[in-house]
Amino acid sequence: MINFFRKIRRKLADDNKPLKYMRYAIGEIVLVVIGILIALQINNWNEEQKRELVTMGLMTQARKELLQNIKRTDIVLDYYFERDSLIYKVIKKKVTSEDYENNQLYKGLPWDYTFADIVADDFLNLLENGKIISSDQDSLLIRLKELYSIDKLSIDKFESYTADIANAFKDKIKEEQSWFSDYRAELITEEMIEFFLNEPYYLNAVYDVSKISYELHLYRISSFRYKAGEIYQAISDFLGLEENPIVKRDLNDFNHYLGHYQYQHSELGNITMDIVRGSENNLIQHVYQNDSLIRTSTIYPYSKTHFIRSGYVPPWQLVIGKTNEIEGVIMVGIYGNGAQERPYFNKID
Repeated sequence: MINFFRKIRRKLADDNKPLKYMRYAIGEIVLVVIGILIALQINNWNEEQKRELVTMGLMTQARKELLQNIKRTDIVLDYYFERDSLIYKVIKKKVTSEDYENNQLYKGLPWDYTFADIVADDFLNLLENGKIISSDQDSLLIRLKELYSIDKLSIDKFESYTADIANAFKDKIKEEQSWFSDYRAELITEEMIEFFLNEPYYLNAVYDVSKISYELHLYRISSFRYKAGEIYQAISDFLGLEENPIVKRDLNDFNHYLGHYQYQHSELGNITMDIVRGSENNLIQHVYQNDSLIRTSTIYPYSKTHFIRSGYVPPWQLVIGKTNEIEGVIMVGIYGNGAQERPYFNKID
């Protein structure tokens, strides 16, 4: 640059044409500045592309982690769905000695449990190192923050409560009952059955577990599963990746859900429920009380016999008759007290 100006000065002195060469000099300077600006712009663009690639990579990892957490919640949901009717029979005192003899799951209800153990390592890595560069990415990050900061923490809390209750019961039985070693050997004896049928402490323990695990923990797991599925689909769409069939269901496989269901409540009156196809290729649940709409929810088909829906609410189970026809639906994890029965919706159309 210095040599350039020296040449200009010599030329001006030689030709005595200052105006001409001043214009020439300014033009050269402008070209140099433009070149520098273009170079900076290219460099910034390259840096932005690198940041975007880093963020997209981190988001891809967070998506994989989300799918693993969905699979973990599925294990817990399957566990609860398998034992729901057993808990209900024990609390309603409808269980028999034959039930205990024929089904090992009964005797373990107060002390057996399973946890989701939801992890968030890749999410935290995205939160710390990801460079949010678009409103869509920012929106996804906000949804992930809510999922892991609210739903996960609640699940962790109830899993801790469940472990405390189960371990306290197991410790008490181990100290007070001579047949505890037989239980550990997966044997069932008359002494055990007598305890299960008539010992108030056992019934109270099952009831305690039902409130913490089969209601509160189950509700949170169900809510997490629904939200995680929606976020997983949103991230997949954003990244242009194919969704896993565990998350994206073919709704044509769940047409048996559709229909009109009815439940007559002693105090609330006539409660009806319609399950229909929504306008966005989804399933919608409309609930009416005495013909007045009180709630509309999106539902997620979990299996042929169970579905979950948006909100901190219990899952639902379809009741299938002997001819494989849907007879009705019940809410999982709702056991009532005393003679009170849990809501049962008959399918009438």
